[in-house]
Amino acid sequence: MDIGLLGLPNVGKSTLFNVLTGCGAAVGPYPFTTVEPNKAVLPVPDPRLEELAALVGAEEFRPARLRVVDIAGLVEGAHEGLGLGNRFLAHVREMDALFYVVRLFADADVAFAGRKEAPASLDGAGDVETLTAELALADLATLERRLEKAERAAKGKKEEGREPAALERLRAALDEATPVRALDLADDERRLARELFLLTAKAAVYVGNLGQPGRGEEEEAFAALERRGAADATRAVAVYGKLEEEFSRLEADDEACMRAEYGVTCRARDELLAAGAELLSLITFYTVEGTVTSAWQVPAGTTAREGAARIHSDLAEHFIRAEVIASADLLGAGSLKEARAAGLVRTEGPEYVIAAGDVVTIKHGAK
Repeated sequence: MDIGLLGLPNVGKSTLFNVLTGCGAAVGPYPFTTVEPNKAVLPVPDPRLEELAALVGAEEFRPARLRVVDIAGLVEGAHEGLGLGNRFLAHVREMDALFYVVRLFADADVAFAGRKEAPASLDGAGDVETLTAELALADLATLERRLEKAERAAKGKKEEGREPAALERLRAALDEATPVRALDLADDERRLARELFLLTAKAAVYVGNLGQPGRGEEEEAFAALERRGAADATRAVAVYGKLEEEFSRLEADDEACMRAEYGVTCRARDELLAAGAELLSLITFYTVEGTVTSAWQVPAGTTAREGAARIHSDLAEHFIRAEVIASADLLGAGSLKEARAAGLVRTEGPEYVIAAGDVVTIKHGAK
């Protein structure tokens, strides 16, 4: 699953990418420091995985992973080719979900860029409006092409008339710069949004990049961002990108002291990765194979056979059954042997829907 960091130039996307990944992507106080996307595959923090590994005496544990992509900054007019234009929009189209990163820090040394008119004060909600408008205009162009085709196909065919109606509703929302993800979509509208890879239909989180806690102007700007998020059915998260970057360079004891001093106890990395998993409606299940305990993230509603395919295609092809126990039950029992004795391990077929926290053993006929 790919999560893209999306935003105007100079809002701190690359700083947050470095906080998330430790990759050392270039950061600069000028537009388009990032041209080609920075990419990294990240382990998702999971204390429960470590508990399970310790319980079964695993020599190795393998966390679930997400890929994070730092996309070059968008500018107002991108749909017309300004900035990196179509190249930028192509990168956005490839993402499964988006973090809209907006500038909520005051720093005279970092140039403002991306909007034709600079705001008088911090305006993350306005940045979101600009980003949404650009993506909506790109979506409108996609819809117009599809609508022309659908209307030609619908002439004289009653059944074909449903698609133009669905497209018209989506177009009406985009004309008002309302993201498709904020709509209560019917099944045919949701299908069209997926089929057309609409940019504003992608799941999103609004990430406010603040300077330091306690700065009134920044906190007021984040409150406005939260209100915008509520209107768009989108969660808003506050992070202190520059501070987090400083924290990451410290030894553990020094980091704890500095976090306490600033009152920033939650690591941005953990919070954003958790938000990403939630955003994509992912659940985590676990496997214990020999000396290795692994976590796997899959979309909610995944069946046992589909989960087996996530591990290895051969397991799905030669699937016989799955032995399943809730991780809480296994941890409570103290061992797999005790859990079996207590009747907590059950057998499920290929259509069983995996629940969050399940520990699954796939029984198969593959050699």
